[in-house]
Amino acid sequence: MKQVVIKERKAIDATKSLVGVVDITKKYKNKIALNNVNLVINPGDRIGVIGANGSGKSTLSEIICGIRQPTTGKVYRQENLTIGLQFQE
Repeated sequence: MKQVVIKERKAIDATKSLVGVVDITKKYKNKIALNNVNLVINPGDRIGVIGANGSGKSTLSEIICGIRQPTTGKVYRQENLTIGLQFQE
């Protein structure tokens, strides 16, 4: 017989920001991919990141998701937040 385990998760606090990006900079050797970026994402927000190739869109997404760390600055996420990111080639 299979055993099913259900983990109880706390709900997201809809009165607080989901994500906060504060003064982040990301450098790769001598290249600055992001420079002093600030962003707040609140519950219900819909955002799009638009820019030319190599402008830092994927880097920003990866930092928000926690895949990469910024060189400087801070990213805040609600504790029980789940973020999905789909890579495209």
